[in-house]
Amino acid sequence: MQRAVVHSLRRATRALPQSVALPRVVTSSRTTTLALLLAASTTTTTIIHPSVTTAHMMSSVPTPTKMPATADLCDEHEPRLQVAEGNAFRSYGQHASFGGQIVTIKCFENNPLVRSILSEPGQGKVLVVDGGGSLRRALFGDNIAALAVKNGWAGVIIYGAIRDSAVVDGMPFGVKALGTNPIKSSKQHPGDRDMVVAFAGVTFMPGHYVYADRDGIVVSETALH
Repeated sequence: MQRAVVHSLRRATRALPQSVALPRVVTSSRTTTLALLLAASTTTTTIIHPSVTTAHMMSSVPTPTKMPATADLCDEHEPRLQVAEGNAFRSYGQHASFGGQIVTIKCFENNPLVRSILSEPGQGKVLVVDGGGSLRRALFGDNIAALAVKNGWAGVIIYGAIRDSAVVDGMPFGVKALGTNPIKSSKQHPGDRDMVVAFAGVTFMPGHYVYADRDGIVVSETALH
């Protein structure tokens, strides 16, 4: 995709008057590559200066629906909720509070299915990934996060590790994970999707609803927002 975007930019550049000075598009940096991927989803061609950051490219992403605080949900609906035990999860991304309908994956130190599902239209849903609690390899990083933002996912909850956390923290997206590890995942065993998964004392069923913020993670059979 990156090569196609660069070719498109070059064609657009040749079509402009020679008097228009344009900066050279550089694709060697990870930030610029992410910006190019996001620009490819627009209907008009954009000439991108290498200094443009991922955060700038994502500034036009609509603000999501404000989710209720998990504390308020527990006050009002505690008998109907499952609450994750221990709050061992850390928050990443600009959206510390997020929620939506659950989509599930079960995988272990392999993430092809994570990328594949987040490449689909998200419609404000939350991907819950049972990574077996492993912190040895990251199941999620900045490139996959950019896909998730572009495709309208509300967030991800990963029972495992992520990487590129500094970049992810600048994205309009919600992430809960156990921690970080710079080592990328394997690509041999994609895992399974749309199955019941359980961790942190909670059972996550596809189609149910999850809400997360800095206080914790709660699950409901029905929407509460």
